[in-house]
Amino acid sequence: MALENVTLDIKPGICGLLGANGAGKTTLMQILTTILQPNKGGNVLYNGKDINNISKQYRSILGYVPQECGLPDYMKVKNLLLLISQFKEIKYKDAKKQIGELLEMLNLSDKENAYVKELSGGMKQRLSIAQAFLGNPEILILDEPTKGLDIYEQEHIYNFIRQYSNKIVLISSHIIQDIDSTCNSVIIIDKGKVLYSGLIIELIKSFEGKLNGTDFSNANENLSPLRDIYLNIIKSNKNLVL
Repeated sequence: MALENVTLDIKPGICGLLGANGAGKTTLMQILTTILQPNKGGNVLYNGKDINNISKQYRSILGYVPQECGLPDYMKVKNLLLLISQFKEIKYKDAKKQIGELLEMLNLSDKENAYVKELSGGMKQRLSIAQAFLGNPEILILDEPTKGLDIYEQEHIYNFIRQYSNKIVLISSHIIQDIDSTCNSVIIIDKGKVLYSGLIIELIKSFEGKLNGTDFSNANENLSPLRDIYLNIIKSNKNLVL
């Protein structure tokens, strides 16, 4: 999906990228990771510099979980992470320590000497997450990181991600509850257009009393109005500026 006149300012914190399948989420993420190039006249700036002009420096502070990771089946888990740590220029001693910690946090410690081909789909997804967090990157781009995981694993992964709220973390999902429970801000995208970008709490306040007279002031995690607000924004297909 091509993007249309997208302008964003993404700050430290956990930001959700919310949209239906085919809305343009993956395209945006691939631009932010330098996999795709913006159209002529477009750019992505980090600390005022075009990321495509500082690609090596930028990638050294970037962690990325793609939708389809394509991990090599013939490698052992620990060896694969050690190889990736070399690409990230992490010292061997530091890499070993980080790998041990990440495998433990992601419940993969007992699989460090297993071949990737021996892992279940959910284990491979957690391994994909582990490689992204190697090196404690400043920017984390996570494209549907809980895809293929069961409910318990999903909650475990989001609890893990919440520990990195001081970083720039962008999580894509079409599951509204995941975004609502994990993120402090949200980008709503549909058909290549950004319809909202900002704090979730401000978005909810702006709709208070506007949807069937609903009072959102006492909304809790289980009865969040974000789903109804999202559907309203998508239906109107208008950019919402607060």
